[in-house]
Amino acid sequence: MDHYISVQSVRHGYATLAKLIAGFQDEAIYGGHITATGAVAKVFFISALPGLWVGTLPFLIAYISALIVYSFDYYRSAENDMITNPGRAAYFLGMSSSFPYRMLAYAAILAASLALYASVTLTIVVFMMAALGIAYSVFLKKITRYLPGFKNVYTSGVWTAGTISGVLACCPVPLETTVILIFLFMFLRSLGNVIYFDLKDILPDGAEGLKTVPACLGREKTFALLGALNVVSFLPLAAGVMMGVLPAYVLAMTAIGIFTFYYLRQARARPDNYLNYPLADAETLLWPAVLLIAGGISAL
Repeated sequence: MDHYISVQSVRHGYATLAKLIAGFQDEAIYGGHITATGAVAKVFFISALPGLWVGTLPFLIAYISALIVYSFDYYRSAENDMITNPGRAAYFLGMSSSFPYRMLAYAAILAASLALYASVTLTIVVFMMAALGIAYSVFLKKITRYLPGFKNVYTSGVWTAGTISGVLACCPVPLETTVILIFLFMFLRSLGNVIYFDLKDILPDGAEGLKTVPACLGREKTFALLGALNVVSFLPLAAGVMMGVLPAYVLAMTAIGIFTFYYLRQARARPDNYLNYPLADAETLLWPAVLLIAGGISAL
């Protein structure tokens, strides 16, 4: 009898653990945390460049800010995502009663972080970025019905400008060639990412009259454009090295392009595989890792 109870306890414990792991996995993938971690990676990438270290607290601020904007957008678009991203849609639709409390918790953490950092400039940048991000979901989305590619350029521009401005608020440096080249690199990479994610929404966006880049060009031409962007995005880094304003080891970032070509090829061959999108999100996480490794090797 005791042995039976013990076996049942182990099974119950295992089932509980498996449920917790599955819940954690769903939260990480569908809850916006991978995308928010990408915002941290971008800040870390900039900070890894000589003379631009911002400290550690801005990483938390970048993470929570991105989490607020993406969670809000995912929640608002959950019903429309039932076809193109059913897992995430079901996840957010299932938390309709608790979502306001989640957002309040995120806002409280962000407010506490900003208060601890005590930077008026950074606070203004964060609130402007959050407001502009939410504004697209609430007010500005309709502009994409009249202006082709507006969503893609707007989203990429806001996040890139917000990230750069946040770093400059923490580590004031002149708005010189280095900053402009880093902005161009990050904007072009972000633009490719946003366009790529709109591929899965090409049919609903077209039906809704939203003129995103994939809805205007179609799948094949969009993949061709993404391939070109993947190459062109590294030109600002190459220009910076040739001009002597960026260290030569930043050219190691071109290795990211190989990873990008890999998931583009996978997505082209298997468009119904939703794992292609977490791969695209994970790309940004490689930025600081590649830069730090390259910098370490060059210092030997």
